Amino acid sequence: IEDVVGHERARFDLRERRVYSHDTGVLPGAFRLLAGSSLADGVAQPETEEQVARLVRYAVAEGIPIVPRGKATSGYGGAIPAHGGLVLDLTRLKGIVWADTDDRTVTVRAGTVWKDLEEGLVAHGLALRLYPTSAPASTVGGWLAQGGAGIGSHAYGWFVDNVLAARIVTGTGEIREVTGEALTAITDAEGTTGIITEITLAVRRVTDEVQTAVAFPDARRLAEALRMVTEARLPIWSIVFVNPTMARLKNAGPAKTHFGHPEPSGPTLPEDGYSVLFAYDASAADVVLDGLRTIALATDAQRLPAAIGRHEWAERFKPMRLKR
Repeated sequence: IEDVVGHERARFDLRERRVYSHDTGVLPGAFRLLAGSSLADGVAQPETEEQVARLVRYAVAEGIPIVPRGKATSGYGGAIPAHGGLVLDLTRLKGIVWADTDDRTVTVRAGTVWKDLEEGLVAHGLALRLYPTSAPASTVGGWLAQGGAGIGSHAYGWFVDNVLAARIVTGTGEIREVTGEALTAITDAEGTTGIITEITLAVRRVTDEVQTAVAFPDARRLAEALRMVTEARLPIWSIVFVNPTMARLKNAGPAKTHFGHPEPSGPTLPEDGYSVLFAYDASAADVVLDGLRTIALATDAQRLPAAIGRHEWAERFKPMRLKR
């Protein structure tokens, strides 16, 4: 392994192996007993696709289990070495390979963090179509391996719907490019059908976004409003809602502190209904606001103060804060 990635990129000491043997989640006690002890036998940090392929071929020859790992932010166990073996930390496999402003596509290495990709796209006048709530820390390859939807999915659907191609290292150490329907064998598979090394995504032109928060009295009228939004084809990019229980938890949660100084508390969310945050292109503000006004009148909804919309948008990357 050291011959492939070098001494500084291979680790076998117990402390390092423990760090790489869990993700951000904490299993309940009963499940932890069922899962048993999961401890990596070693950790390697490949920096190129060819190094990944060589490590896979070595592991196959020696009968060593391999677990690909990005930032391990999902908390669902996909990056845990349940049978020991070698953990491949892919976070050094990062960076934009090619950005095409005309076609609005970007090819990026799998270990690239979403926030870094978004910042890199701005230089090309481009922006992400969608991203997960874990975007400040999670990787592009990790989301394809995990699957799912996120911020921006109201307009653009599931993440895999926005993937044009992916490069993978197969279980025999071969490098393949996957496109079209074959991508369904990669998404949601947690790396079991191939280690993702590179992804080509559809992106969009960079725009200014604005947000509007609206409170609905109950779930029935929320559902009716969302149906009306869809039927009216309002050009809304993202929709996120908070139910009464979530609102109570957010309002009661302790403020985060920095060096003993708490952050200013945000505006209070209404706890007797469903609050919805609509995000959309500033150039479409008149159309969206006229549509939302009509829908609010038909569903007994109320527009919330702009400060709530700004605060909730700023907090969109912090759902795990509720654990405190």
